[in-house]
Amino acid sequence: MKTKLLFLTGLFSFFGFGQVSNANLVAYYNFENSGNNQANSTMYHLAPFTSFEDFPTYTADGILGGCINFSGTNALANDAQLADYFNAQTNKSITISFWMKTNNTFTNLKTYVEGFESIIVRGVPTSFFISRSSGNFQGGIANDNIGDAFFAGNNQWNHMVYVYNAQSNNLKGYINNELMFNLDLTGSEQAVFQNTNRFIVGSGSNNGTFNWAQKAYTGKIDEMYVFSRAITASEVQGLFNLQTLSTPTFKNDISVSVYPNPFQDKITISFENESSNAKVKLVDITGKQLYNNSFSGNSIEINNLESLNSGIYFLKIEDQNGSFTTKKIIK
Repeated sequence: MKTKLLFLTGLFSFFGFGQVSNANLVAYYNFENSGNNQANSTMYHLAPFTSFEDFPTYTADGILGGCINFSGTNALANDAQLADYFNAQTNKSITISFWMKTNNTFTNLKTYVEGFESIIVRGVPTSFFISRSSGNFQGGIANDNIGDAFFAGNNQWNHMVYVYNAQSNNLKGYINNELMFNLDLTGSEQAVFQNTNRFIVGSGSNNGTFNWAQKAYTGKIDEMYVFSRAITASEVQGLFNLQTLSTPTFKNDISVSVYPNPFQDKITISFENESSNAKVKLVDITGKQLYNNSFSGNSIEINNLESLNSGIYFLKIEDQNGSFTTKKIIK
């Protein structure tokens, strides 16, 4: 954890700001010399991608400790695991909070964060977009309280929060603790459309291919949180004030194997270590729950699956210690 953290936490607590809940925290990237996820699961690490063997660098001048520095020819990405996780959730909401400091004055397509080619925060002026069906993008440019488009100043840290609330059918964009984009979405879909399974920081893509020329970002990013829920305005304020989560948890993955995969009429889940009162759920790609049970032992067999349609399914497994994993299976 970063050296300034305890001091800042105490300082902001003293002035009475509310805490940020860690509920549904999927990933926290502090960018202290790596793109590793600091919460919940090692599966959601970010790995370097580059066009010219020019990898992102880490510097000590972040908003809180160190940060990552992109040159316009590199990025970080998670190739499938975050996509699988969000596919498996019943609540399709998502929040992404981060700090950025750009080196460019006007770059409307330069992308800070792109999720699955459907979740997008990009540009100077800054814009927020979402797609919940193929090609159907909704969003727009962030405006301040007098209606002017927001331009991130050169070499100035700015706090960005993307909040998609699937239940209320709404997309919000906060910049520096001010609500600058608020759109009631059209259409009844809730799940974010996944044109790709890649979650990217520092660039954007077109049909799965990195678009370095138009979308690669030049600048710094720090303190990124990803939640599988829509956080509140109060929590946005807490993150803007650089608060830590109320009770951060750092859970390990469960070591399990699932077979056969692809499956026909049954699957077996085998645990590396004997489990007591483990919870197992099977959901389809829409998040609909098809199986829910608890068991103890080294393995469990789920039968009578022959009636399921061909396609992608997810096993959500949580043990007695609160550690969890999600496995993608195919019929």
